[in-house]
This record gives sequence, C-alpha cells and structure tokens, in this order.
Amino acid sequence: MPAPYVVFDIETVLDQEAVARAYKIDPNDAESVQAAIGDEFPKPAFHRIVCIAAMTLTYDIPGKRWFVLEAASLHTGDRTEKELLAEFTSYVDTMHPVFVGYNSLAFDLPVVRARAMIHRVRGHYMAWRGFKPFSDHHIDLCELLSARGRGRMTLDEAARTFGVGAKTDGMDGSKVTDLAMQGEYDAIADYCLDDVTATASLFLLHQNFSGILDEAALSDAQLSVLTARNEVRTTRPVRFMQHDLGPLIATA
Repeated sequence: MPAPYVVFDIETVLDQEAVARAYKIDPNDAESVQAAIGDEFPKPAFHRIVCIAAMTLTYDIPGKRWFVLEAASLHTGDRTEKELLAEFTSYVDTMHPVFVGYNSLAFDLPVVRARAMIHRVRGHYMAWRGFKPFSDHHIDLCELLSARGRGRMTLDEAARTFGVGAKTDGMDGSKVTDLAMQGEYDAIADYCLDDVTATASLFLLHQNFSGILDEAALSDAQLSVLTARNEVRTTRPVRFMQHDLGPLIATA
C-alpha cells in the first residue's frame, strides 16, 4: 500500500515572549520587541502556531485514483500550542506520510520543528524524513513550480493562475494576528484549510501533468478535496486521526 500523503499548512502569530528571551528584553514592551526583529521576517522559533490544517490523500492503485482519507483544521482556541503540536506530530509518527506543502521546506516544517523543540514535543518521523528537499518524503510545490528558486509564486497566485483550490476572499496571512486577538479561531482555521485545499488541488494537477491521473480521475480527486473541505468547515473535527487506518498505514 502506498504511503499516505499529508497536505498541510500552518498559521502563526509573533511570539513576543520568545523574542524577548532571545534579546533579553521585556516581553510586555511591544515596541522593543518589534525593534529587536526590525523589518525582517521573524525567525522560525519566533512564530507561535495558532492553527495546523491537514488533509490526507491516498492513492488507489487498481482504480488509478487519489481520494481524501480525512481532513481537519485544528487551532489554539480550544487547546494549547503544545497540545496542537503533539496532536500533529503524533499523527505524522503514526501515518509515516509523504509531506506535501507550499513553501513548507522554508517555513512550515522549520517552524513546526522549532516550536515543538520549545515545548519539548517529539517528532521522530518528521526529524528523519521531512526536511530533505526533492526527496520521496516531502514535496514542496512552491519549489517544484519555481525555476531553480527564481520566479516563486505565492500560493494565492498559483491557485488563481492554475484555476484550482478554494481561497478565502478578502483574507490573507496578515490578518491572522488580529483574528487571534479577537478570538476568531474558526475563521483562522477556515483560512488555513483553504490553503491546504489549494495546495492539494495543485498537487493533483501535477499528478495529471505527470501522467498519473487522467482528466476524469483528476476531476474526481479535486471534487473529493472540495467535498472534504466543506465537510471540515461544517463538522469541525477535533483530531487529525478520524478512522481506524491499520492496513493503510505505511511501514517505510
């Protein structure tokens, strides 16, 4: 049985306490914290994770089709960041998946690793499999679709250019901090899930380009992704693992 593919994305806010520890300043002094990092994009350890969304795809070899096994978008509105990370790393350690992300080698996985280390959360499979670029264990579509690092597209640009996915109108990552401060975690979760939906749809389109999916199978798979997205927004799963998947879990 082929390994499952976990398409994932995270949303973050600045961790002022982490910045303060690094630069020996008062964490309550927002101006000093901002001055310490300046205009640079914050380092991985300075991003506090407020949401992780994941959609697990599996490939049916006889039927030559991809379908969604399960999906969830979990946030820190109802759990701590440590609990969120433990839920995700435990799921990954159980599933032994191929990671699929968008700019995930440069951002998502380094942030997950750094924050897990801060909270003393283990992630064995991720540590040994997740960080190898262009490997059998991680597909970063941002890198895949760029020209050796040049001409990188944002996920929103890629989704619109290729006509796939479902992006939240009027929403972008710059609004996550304000939404978190307002306690609007479901809105953050929906946005994060839409990024996963777009990433999964791009992955399936590349499977079509690679000759693995024909047009009919591509259409069915993308419908499966959109159906899963809509179900998650309605049912709000509280765990990544939702089924008894014994025979489907890869051993490699």
